[in-house]
Amino acid sequence: MTKHVELTVVEWNDIRTKIREEFGDSMILLRDKMRRELGFTVRHHQEWHKADVGKRDVAYRTNYPVDMIHVDFYDESARTWFLLKYI
Repeated sequence: MTKHVELTVVEWNDIRTKIREEFGDSMILLRDKMRRELGFTVRHHQEWHKADVGKRDVAYRTNYPVDMIHVDFYDESARTWFLLKYI
């Protein structure tokens, strides 16, 4: 199993714009086409991070959601190609 790549939403939006310019809108909209042509799929994931903003947040153990994008690859060559081209 190939390791996934974690991106922030801002990073993914930049990469998505590059893919859209190169391959067209249909590549972004169709998950099966992205998997077949580019070798990866995208999952939206939400992680909870502990607050380190102020004493009040830490005292109440406040957690904040952070949106992340996980890019899952089907083989190592697709992962290497993605890293070299977009990161």
